[in-house]
Amino acid sequence: MNHLKPRHADGQPGGAETVSLVALDDLLTVLGIEQIQLLKIDIEGFELQALQSFRRLLSSGAIKTIVIEITDRFLKRFGDSRAQLYQVMDECQFVPQIGLSSHWQYDDIFHHRGQ
Repeated sequence: MNHLKPRHADGQPGGAETVSLVALDDLLTVLGIEQIQLLKIDIEGFELQALQSFRRLLSSGAIKTIVIEITDRFLKRFGDSRAQLYQVMDECQFVPQIGLSSHWQYDDIFHHRGQ
């Protein structure tokens, strides 16, 4: 379980909500999905932790293409960096389309080398 603090339409903080979390590996098993053609990740700096949580799935080649929104200041909130994110993707056999950029925020597209 995790907690979210959504904002109201006027931007003011709302109350906390409890949501269930399911590991991607587990979700795919339950749904009977063996391969993902495209996965988009945009989770406000928590990208590296998410990637680490399904690293075995990444390395297996079951995910063909991943689009990740990369925002340096959001990654830094969790003590992470763009370089670490690119290192994990490389270790899992993914090749970036753009690579490290000087932009403060951008999407990069990673293709699995087995494709």
